[in-house]
Amino acid sequence: MEAILLKLQKDPQSGIAIMEIIHDSLASRDIQWYTTHEEGQRALTQFGWAGSVPAGNSCLLPTNKLSCLFSYIYINEANMSVNKVNSFVDRSEARSIQISEEGTAQETVTRKIQNLSQGESGTGVYTTYVRIFFPDSSTLTNLTLDGISIPMRDQKITKQPLPYGELDTTLSGLIGVGIAFEVAPGRERVLSASILHGKAILAENKEGIITFFEQKQAGVDHVATTTIVSYPPSWNVTPIPSADVSRVVAKPGYLEYNTMLLGDTEYSVHFKR
Repeated sequence: MEAILLKLQKDPQSGIAIMEIIHDSLASRDIQWYTTHEEGQRALTQFGWAGSVPAGNSCLLPTNKLSCLFSYIYINEANMSVNKVNSFVDRSEARSIQISEEGTAQETVTRKIQNLSQGESGTGVYTTYVRIFFPDSSTLTNLTLDGISIPMRDQKITKQPLPYGELDTTLSGLIGVGIAFEVAPGRERVLSASILHGKAILAENKEGIITFFEQKQAGVDHVATTTIVSYPPSWNVTPIPSADVSRVVAKPGYLEYNTMLLGDTEYSVHFKR
């Protein structure tokens, strides 16, 4: 902050460029703000700059008369290794949502993690603890690593062997699962968690909305993300206009959305049977 203020004093015209950089860093969560000023903190939270989890908890609704399923995901990944391998870790992600004729939705999120290190100084095995959060109305139905079911942690064991999983209920309105595992140098691991959403998409009038929201983890550079939605081909589907809707590829019974997770993403789709 002292360096920024000094720069502004020496070159006042640089203020615009600095504010643009700060804005972009806030959007990508490379900067997060906290203040003891109550009204200021409310504003920071409203704009999504305070690091609050969840950053979103409601649908993008053109009208309040429609039923809506809020499909929220937040993945938080921590380096538990005694090394600096982070800059050699690459990630990609896929979300798959299957919607039944009755409007129920099952979702699977898959995170691929690669350790690209090859013996560089300060690198080694990437020991990580990954937490995946969903709305607390959903139910965890499956948890695998490289296609193999992950055992849940036994609280009676002091030193639990890796990998293991455990439920996380520390965040209000969310249900999470934490998974501890290792990624050796030059190796890729595939983590997958499946849930059943507790709310159906369609209401009695046979239409409804699903809002997809993914919160980006602070400090993570980027994650290539693909979202695929499968639904009954006879339904009418209309993406709701938003900043991200141009990236949606649609055909009967199928929607695909590809993006680079550089900040929080949110878009909605209107379904009608």
